[in-house]
Amino acid sequence: MAQQPAAIEEIGGTSNANSSRTLTQKAAPVVNATAQSRSVPAGSLEDRVKRLERMVDNRALVGMLRRLNEVQQENETLRSEVEELNHLISGLKNRQRDIYNDIDRRMQQLEDGSSPMAKSSATIGTSSPTSASSEAEARKAYEQAFAILRKKQYDDAITQFKALVTRYPQSSFADNALYWQGEANRVTRRFSQAVDDFNTLIKTYPKSAKLADSYYKLGISHYQLSHFSEAKQAFKTVRKKYPNSSSARLSKAQLKKLGKEGH
Repeated sequence: MAQQPAAIEEIGGTSNANSSRTLTQKAAPVVNATAQSRSVPAGSLEDRVKRLERMVDNRALVGMLRRLNEVQQENETLRSEVEELNHLISGLKNRQRDIYNDIDRRMQQLEDGSSPMAKSSATIGTSSPTSASSEAEARKAYEQAFAILRKKQYDDAITQFKALVTRYPQSSFADNALYWQGEANRVTRRFSQAVDDFNTLIKTYPKSAKLADSYYKLGISHYQLSHFSEAKQAFKTVRKKYPNSSSARLSKAQLKKLGKEGH
């Protein structure tokens, strides 16, 4: 009878040990399941982070490309403005030279006695000053229109350039005014009107210093209208007629672009 509690105690101890092992075995899968459930979201989170990084990289790339296009456009505009200022300076120099030559001629006539003062006065009162006056007015109108254009007031600039071309079609500023009229239409995405402006310049002023730029901008306008054949023709014309111009180099790049796009 004295050993019974020991037996009971032994049985109880064995029972507790077995119960502990059983509980441990049952708990193990739960722990493993918990670890697995935690590892799955971790992997998904990493994938999501990678996708977000790729999206950010793509957006950054798109932004860089957009900015690159803007910089190229700004460079083209600045180049055109520099050329325009050179044109104005050249026109002023030519005008000054003509004035000096005219004064020298008149002085020579007076010294030789071949032209009486009355005849000189009569000449001053007729067509020559009228032409000079018109040229001066055209220059003033052009400078005003160009100043408006530089402020990016495109609609007003187009109106001013168009009025100049209509009023002074034979002036030395008419072809440049028509070019900037087309450029203002192109910048404001009125590509059809820009095509008309550049074509008019090319046909009306075949000796214009703006022909190379006009052909190039004509090609750009056609490209924006998906007129790819006309665009290629304009770019090829620039390279053929004006191979040493900056517009020819730009046209070469555009032709490569068209080729890569399969046009």
